[in-house]
Amino acid sequence: MMLTQGTIGGLTVKNRILFAPMGSHIDNLGPGTYEYFMERARGGAGMIMIPVFIKEYVETSGPSLTITDENQQMCRKLVEDAKRCGSRVCFQIVPGYGRIMPGSIQHPGKPVAPSEIPSMYDPATTCHALTIEEIGTLKRGYRETVEKVFALGADAVEIHSYGGYLIDQFLTEAFNHRTDAYGGSLENRSRLLTELIGITREVCGKTFPLMVKYTPCHYLDYPGYRKIEEGVEMSKLLEQAGVDLLHVDAGSFENHYLAMPPTYQQEQVYQLRSSEIVKRNVSIPVATDAKLGDLDKGEHALLYGKTDFLVIGRAMLADPNLPKKLEENHPDDITPCIGCNECIGSVTIGSHVVCTVNPEAGCETTMKLKKATTAKKVLVVGGGPGGMAAALDAHRAGHRVELWEKTNRLGGMANAAGRPWFKREVDELVQWYRRQVIENSIPVKYYAQATAESIAAYGADVVVVATGSHPRKFPLPGLDRTNVVMAIDAMMDRATMGTNLLMVGGGLVGCETALHLSPRGKKTTIIEMAPKLLPEQIFYMNEIMLTQMLHADPNISIKVGTKLIEVTDSGAIVETNGVRSEIPCDTVVLAMGMQSEPNFVEELKEKVTEVYCVGDCCKPRHIIEALREAREAVNAIA
Repeated sequence: MMLTQGTIGGLTVKNRILFAPMGSHIDNLGPGTYEYFMERARGGAGMIMIPVFIKEYVETSGPSLTITDENQQMCRKLVEDAKRCGSRVCFQIVPGYGRIMPGSIQHPGKPVAPSEIPSMYDPATTCHALTIEEIGTLKRGYRETVEKVFALGADAVEIHSYGGYLIDQFLTEAFNHRTDAYGGSLENRSRLLTELIGITREVCGKTFPLMVKYTPCHYLDYPGYRKIEEGVEMSKLLEQAGVDLLHVDAGSFENHYLAMPPTYQQEQVYQLRSSEIVKRNVSIPVATDAKLGDLDKGEHALLYGKTDFLVIGRAMLADPNLPKKLEENHPDDITPCIGCNECIGSVTIGSHVVCTVNPEAGCETTMKLKKATTAKKVLVVGGGPGGMAAALDAHRAGHRVELWEKTNRLGGMANAAGRPWFKREVDELVQWYRRQVIENSIPVKYYAQATAESIAAYGADVVVVATGSHPRKFPLPGLDRTNVVMAIDAMMDRATMGTNLLMVGGGLVGCETALHLSPRGKKTTIIEMAPKLLPEQIFYMNEIMLTQMLHADPNISIKVGTKLIEVTDSGAIVETNGVRSEIPCDTVVLAMGMQSEPNFVEELKEKVTEVYCVGDCCKPRHIIEALREAREAVNAIA
């Protein structure tokens, strides 16, 4: 059903797949932004949605896109060229951020908001409550932006009003304490949004397709946050105000992972819970988002009336050609999104969008695969994600490639990373890479014991070393005992363990291993020497959800600021705040970090003309670095 036509007002859209308005932040609607959106238009999206901030009178746009005199010509070209590809073009207009910003134009150091409420990230700072005059200035900035968008030939406009941003703050009792025409009743709290709807109609006409992205339910059990009952009434109000499509989202900044569910969210997303209810109560089309690039779930949602359109962002960063591959009956060729949120994490810190599994995303003008001018004999050593990516890129570039893997299975450490029930997408990525290696007839030598000498003897023109990493083991007393195992072995079912476990290390590996083992009845105490769990930097949405899962699991207990001193026959001696104690357990599981495998690079430089090192064998990190370095290595081959 997702490939069938849909309608928004009087606008026909060729399929039900809308490319989400994920902040691109590449070069403010310059050549890079053009290529970013055009890749998705060429890839078959029914609509591309371009987010732009209103004229900056009240707040600065931050890293958001803005339409200026300098980029209007490129904007017009983007609109016209996307339409030639068959895609509709919608501009999502962002009226403001409110309490989540560090300040505002007229009130430096003070965010603006509907009322004098605490700033999101600095509760000691009280937001400036927008005056009636300032609300008028905001509406003027919105009008000027709508006028520009309409003049560019856009097919539709969406008003950004969801998830704890400024317009949602006006809509929500928790943030809106006003006693004037903009506060109190639902109708009053919705007044600013309905005024923006009216402005859009004045500028663009009564039949111009108008969409609103909003949050019918925050899924927060705190006073003042919206429940679905009020969300239904709001939906009816928006329909009566003349909206042509309701774009349903979920959550707020207090549970922001609902808006961008990480890989840990394996259940049906909350957005579909809301959209299904909204759709039963309105007569206009409904769209929703969040992990609907999972094609089974997306198609099911359409077939069973939970939504009319799928707004897909991350999955079309991973593979811009997702709709086209479906049309051509090649769904197995679609590069899977792994829900890691590196994309939105990059945007959050003010950089441009990126993607773990697609190094071209956000870098469409700089990271395209370069075709070989001279085909070379390329040996890739190591069959993890970085090695498989390098082999595939080199093959597609036109080189002659062989891949060596020291085990009987491609995937490297990603095999363990994708093992838990809550990280299914990572396993799907590994399976995808294996299929691609087979389909592209890349020779693989298994159980290959690579040395500098054996590599040199192979006679390659180019060697890409991707030997990965292995678990780190510190020289502490008792680690050679039989009751000590590595977390990776526990994850891969290669370890003998009892019921009561002590997990040494509260990073990603330790936490995910504990959660993976819990349904088997394993009771795990996690100790972490840092003062907090998950001490390494991970994206906050992922951290919030993972932390909640850990604290909700009755089989898991946590001790931070605690280090391992010694393993004994009956457990382990640990130290907390200088005080030593013994934790009894059946098995000690080590998750103490990773260290690089030998990479032979310096030795090989004397034997092979070109040598490149990619991934964890350079330094243990994440899949995104391995795949990016693989592309850079192949593009650098002389």
